[in-house]
Amino acid sequence: MRRRLRGMRSGLLCGLVLAGAMAAEAQTLVWSIRLETVGWVDPYKQTPPMTKQAPQRSASDNSVGIMESMARSVQYDPDLGVAYSQMLAIDPAGQVYFGFGVKGDGPDAAKTFHVVTLDGQHGAVVRRMAMPTPALDRTAVLLAGDGSLLVVAGDRVQQVKNDGTIGNSISIPPQPDINPGLWVKQSPSGKTLLLTTDEKTFQFVRADTLATVAECRTENDEVDELNDNLGLSMEDTKGPYFELHSGPFCGQMRLLWTLSSGRSSSVHLLDDGTVLEVGSQVVRRLTSADKALWHWKAPGETVPEDKGGAAAISRNGGRMAVRLTGFRMLRSPGCMECTGPEFEDWNVAIVVLDLATGRQVASLPQEHNNESRLAFALSPNGKRLAVMRGGVLEMWAL
Repeated sequence: MRRRLRGMRSGLLCGLVLAGAMAAEAQTLVWSIRLETVGWVDPYKQTPPMTKQAPQRSASDNSVGIMESMARSVQYDPDLGVAYSQMLAIDPAGQVYFGFGVKGDGPDAAKTFHVVTLDGQHGAVVRRMAMPTPALDRTAVLLAGDGSLLVVAGDRVQQVKNDGTIGNSISIPPQPDINPGLWVKQSPSGKTLLLTTDEKTFQFVRADTLATVAECRTENDEVDELNDNLGLSMEDTKGPYFELHSGPFCGQMRLLWTLSSGRSSSVHLLDDGTVLEVGSQVVRRLTSADKALWHWKAPGETVPEDKGGAAAISRNGGRMAVRLTGFRMLRSPGCMECTGPEFEDWNVAIVVLDLATGRQVASLPQEHNNESRLAFALSPNGKRLAVMRGGVLEMWAL
């Protein structure tokens, strides 16, 4: 069900996105580096220009000009398997950790997960690590609640000491034969990890010791979000809505509220038990009784996007960063004679919000780059934002 929720979109049909309508905030670019200089390989390769053929179309279809303007496509290398949203982290000292996959030549070549530590002041390389791993789509860079580095590679969560050596480790649950992949979820404080791969087996782990707190198997209450004490589950019902449930790890969950038709299925359980909902037009902070504490509306015709849990929340609970997406139709969905995709979407900006008030703190334009090539992370105090877009990594002061 989690994967179905991630793939859902609102029905919003946006026109051309605002140009220069976002308010200017105090934000400063501290440094920027090209990732190729540290050995990064782009898993998204640009293909040669496509041969244009005049598509057949009905008289009612006026989208041909837009489709013909899409002269290039992006091809993904699945062997590199990078989940961008779990490849960036900033520790309390300001150091940036960035992970990426490297593979040898040939289908059976060894795969290695590389983790580079960058100085927070200038972006200089502090340390490089290389860890063998059977699959690059089961890798991640995380920080424990105390700021220590956790690396997921080799089908294990591994603690990395200050000198770069490996401390404690714990294996991740066995991978299913169908739709394998890693899903490691972290509480907002960073103190608790949730490990699951099949949406039925759930293992809750303390990040500082990697000791298991609870482990259970359930057919109904699959956990989608957590804080350090509670899990949150979104369940399908027979109606056009979801029910939101909350409860202790592996305990009985109670109904919080019903997400009626038109509301988002993307939510985050915060440390104090309130819920952050990223909707099709607004971001809301809600009590467990579904009372809004504040709401923030996206500017123009943009959409706050939290696909794959991409929203970042600072460890002190003070700020969050969320991606704004533009969306437009390229052709009529019912046009059987038309060719090309029905719609396109693209990144417009990363917006930083104050979690106490919902006030917008910063907005960083993203120049229409593809959403698959974007990752961002907030520092623990919420005053720095690391952004990776394509092959460039930037550090911003907010």
